Formats: sequence, structure tokens, C-alpha cells
Amino acid sequence: MLLVRPKVYVMFDESIQGDAERCGDLREYLRGNMQQALQGVQRYAMHGFWGSLEQLLQLYACKGSEYVVEHMTKIRESIRQQKQPRVMEIQKRRLRVDWENERGLCGLPKKQAIRQFELCNLRCFTCAHSQTF
Repeated sequence: MLLVRPKVYVMFDESIQGDAERCGDLREYLRGNMQQALQGVQRYAMHGFWGSLEQLLQLYACKGSEYVVEHMTKIRESIRQQKQPRVMEIQKRRLRVDWENERGLCGLPKKQAIRQFELCNLRCFTCAHSQTF
């Protein structure tokens, strides 16, 4: 399961998890096997994220936060912003996530987990300890 923030998550099947562990990291796996990962998605929720599932996984893989979507201006929105109503426009959006504050299975953020090596259980393949030691 990839939990980006509350109400934004992706659940993969067991085969994707096994392949990602063999690859070493979920990010590395997504960079090379995006189409396989999309086929292995069991469930996902993207509340507040306007992009597609593929865009979300690409943002995670490259630690990005900006994406582009097509949006139709609604009537009230067009009145407030003085735009033409019901016209598709391209918007640049930003996902509010700090990728440096990720948490592993030990429950610690990566920055804090690096400082407190004795608290790490070394079972999380996304943990900073399993990659540095």
C-alpha cells in the first residue's frame, strides 16, 4: 500500500509488492514498470488530487509535486474569476506532500529514523536504513 497522505492512497496486489521488494524500492520499480504497476492496482482513493492514477504514481516515483490537468470552468467559478464559463482549460496544480518526511514501517520519518538507528526494525523496504546500510 502506498499512502501518500490521508485519503490519497494506492493498494497493490501481492505480486507487485514482491516485485518491488526484489527491485529494492517501490520508486525504482515504478520508474521501470509503470504499466505493470497500474494493472496490479486493487483499490485507490484520490480525494483532493485532480490528476489520474498514473500521474500520482509518476509523482511518487520522481518525488515531484506539480502536475497538469484539464479542468472545465464552472459557472460560479467563471463569474468569480471573470472567465468564459464551460470552457476546458489547462491548470497547473500542486500536490501538498513533503516527500522527505516519509514514514517507514517503524513509524518514524526518514530524517528521524536515520538519527535513531536502534529503533529501526529493518523490515521496511522503503525505510532509509534498509537503503543506507
